[in-house]
Amino acid sequence: MSNLYTEIAIKLMKAEKLRIAIIRRNGFGDLVVAIPLINYLFHTYPDCEITLFTDERNSALVKYIPHIHNHVTFMKGNRYKAYVVAAFKYRGKYDWVIAADWGPMKGVSFFMKLLNAKKNSAYVNLKKYVKAFSDAKFLLDPRVDQHAGLTILQLLQGNKLEIPESYLPKFSPVSQVCPAELTDIEKKLHFNDQNLQRLMVSVSNNRESSLLKSDKMADILNYLYDNGYQFNLVISCEQKDQGEAIELKEKLAFEANIVSTTSFDSFVCLVSQMDVFLIGDGGIMHLAGGFSKKQLCLFGGINATQWHPLGGEALVLYDPVDVNLLSSKIIIDKMKILLTSKCK
Repeated sequence: MSNLYTEIAIKLMKAEKLRIAIIRRNGFGDLVVAIPLINYLFHTYPDCEITLFTDERNSALVKYIPHIHNHVTFMKGNRYKAYVVAAFKYRGKYDWVIAADWGPMKGVSFFMKLLNAKKNSAYVNLKKYVKAFSDAKFLLDPRVDQHAGLTILQLLQGNKLEIPESYLPKFSPVSQVCPAELTDIEKKLHFNDQNLQRLMVSVSNNRESSLLKSDKMADILNYLYDNGYQFNLVISCEQKDQGEAIELKEKLAFEANIVSTTSFDSFVCLVSQMDVFLIGDGGIMHLAGGFSKKQLCLFGGINATQWHPLGGEALVLYDPVDVNLLSSKIIIDKMKILLTSKCK
């Protein structure tokens, strides 16, 4: 047994908490795909104390993730300065530090050394880090033939070929996390038939190649509605995209709700209240997966194998250039499957 695991065993016998720090920067999706690793740690060491280090881009999601005891947000500005400032405060406070990334991250490796933990786990691409870290795995480039979440999990469980269901993301109920925002969202949703499934589409996406144009989206939705697949439609948009939302609504042959949220918590509440999604890849699909929703995700020029949503019933369509090149019939056929299946 290695020295690290001997120390862990001693801590558990003494009923001492194993102090674990996890580092996961960048966007919401990047944090979501690290959740299987977080869940693995909780299931393996149920009495451990987990501290999550993030930056401002994904920090708002942390309160929805179970099993996180402490949260630290890196300061804005130069990342190396942020690492030094954080390390000055938290150096020596952890038994185990883990870089929850699917590939080597030089800056994070620097921060891990500054924290001076007993054990460091990370993917590295420099031989000096293999020697410097107690648990480093040499990887020149990220794995693109499997899901990023599985690659992260394999950092600690190298024999895993798929993510166990018990490790998949499951967000805390919004009624517990942000009840006021949930009440506000419920007031914005007006449906003639409350018994119909709620379908969300979005006209906002940072990646245009994964966003259906309004004409194509309207044709698909109108066809489904006219052929017996009825639903309550919600068109989600950022404030700047309200014009696009109105344009889509005007092309529909049935009623739709346009909902523009003003905060991240309100948006999460909105996602939690939906049943089915027709969306391009991005943050929405990861949130929907965390709430075990049904969704059809469209990937344009992005690796769907590496980034498809975890959790829920997710169908995926991919075009190497742009999702608008996908056949409308293929999209309609996939949506028929989702609209006729039961909500989980």
